Amino acid sequence: MEAGGLPAKVEEVEGIQNLEAVVLTFGAAESGLAEPVGNGLSRHLIKQNGSLVYQQLFNGKILVLINLPFIEKYGQPQPPKTIAVYRPEELKEPYFQRHVETFLTDVTAWEDYDDDLVSEPNQRIGFKMNFEKGEGG
Repeated sequence: MEAGGLPAKVEEVEGIQNLEAVVLTFGAAESGLAEPVGNGLSRHLIKQNGSLVYQQLFNGKILVLINLPFIEKYGQPQPPKTIAVYRPEELKEPYFQRHVETFLTDVTAWEDYDDDLVSEPNQRIGFKMNFEKGEGG
């Protein structure tokens, strides 16, 4: 990721023995949004920038999933997207490359949100939903 100028890092999560995870993450940052807290003060809302997770399961297999970016207190984060479940010996370099490509594609799509795309139902938000042709009276 360094060669591409992306601020990603790899973290090991070792909370529970034999359920460890390796995470490629873009970390967290100020979202550009802030909520007023009183007395002229504002608190920045934090944006989690997304992650690619390799999580060991109870049976020894590896779950690969993507956590899309989300902004705290601004809607609900989307559920993780499961890529696949592998036996450890099945994971080879081409898989890792494909997983990173999928991760980058998904994060880019999230970042490049475009409400003009009416063909994508998850893209429709706000008042426009009430005025779409063919909906309601």
